[in-house]
Amino acid sequence: PAAGQMQPFQPGLPKTPLLQVGHHKPGFPPVLHPQVAAHTLILGTCPGDVSLKKAEYFANPSNTFWHIAGKALGFDRSSVPYEDQEASLGVAGYALWDVLSERQGPGSLDSQTVPGSDRPNDIE
Repeated sequence: PAAGQMQPFQPGLPKTPLLQVGHHKPGFPPVLHPQVAAHTLILGTCPGDVSLKKAEYFANPSNTFWHIAGKALGFDRSSVPYEDQEASLGVAGYALWDVLSERQGPGSLDSQTVPGSDRPNDIE
């Protein structure tokens, strides 16, 4: 598939952390289980600085996504490796992706996106 199109990401495969965090904020590939069809697509906006540094969706400690997902799917965020959390989502039929494939902005907040710099993913 072309850049920005949804393509499978196998949970547990290493992603390369983006250590140089600046104004350019690239997106991550979607999290999809390779053998379980997703019934629900959970969308974020675009990774923030902490997520980019760790190469993990919703990595900022103040973000409650993984805690809520863990309660719903039966894992403890603090004791289960990130890759296993992604796998739990996929096995349960959830996919995870961001609305934007990239954006420009000085920080992690959506409100800090430079107008006109956001590039949407091809979500179909």
